[in-house]
Amino acid sequence: MAEIHDPKRKPKPGDGVVFNGYSIRIDGVRYPYKEQPLEKSPAEGIKVRPCTLEGNESTDVAFIEFEPGARGPIERFTGDREIIDYYATGDGYFLAVDPEGKIYYTELGKTEGDGGTYIRYGKDWTIMWAVAKDGQGLYIIELCTPPWDSKDCKYLDPTDLSLPAGFKEFYDRIVSLNNTS
Repeated sequence: MAEIHDPKRKPKPGDGVVFNGYSIRIDGVRYPYKEQPLEKSPAEGIKVRPCTLEGNESTDVAFIEFEPGARGPIERFTGDREIIDYYATGDGYFLAVDPEGKIYYTELGKTEGDGGTYIRYGKDWTIMWAVAKDGQGLYIIELCTPPWDSKDCKYLDPTDLSLPAGFKEFYDRIVSLNNTS
């Protein structure tokens, strides 16, 4: 399976994942894809379309579109997937709960190069959550590949006043969702 990227090297135009409507290029290797039926949206304003890469069926791919202001869960982990990579464009936040119940987040839209953000989480993370900033959309491509690098994850402290407005609400909601699993 093709590697998504070298975590020590910043993405450059043409690197990483490129989606042109007909195929996906992963580090220079182009894969035609077959779109699967549109899945039921987990929340209003979110569309999820899973895809199969022809010739590389071991890579799980889904295109997840968040309309401006939309927020909601992307996936719950059951521990059977070792690694999850996400590649996101747009402005927003990506949150996850680790095996110990701590919540981490990555702010999207802060990278150079092709403007995307790589997000990587490991085994037994129990829930993923994304938030699109108001007035902005968020476009997420889900990929599965080793290795896991958590250096860009930040621990979410709900008492931190420097966090964006509304994070306490997201924190409480994620904790509530996590406790029902």
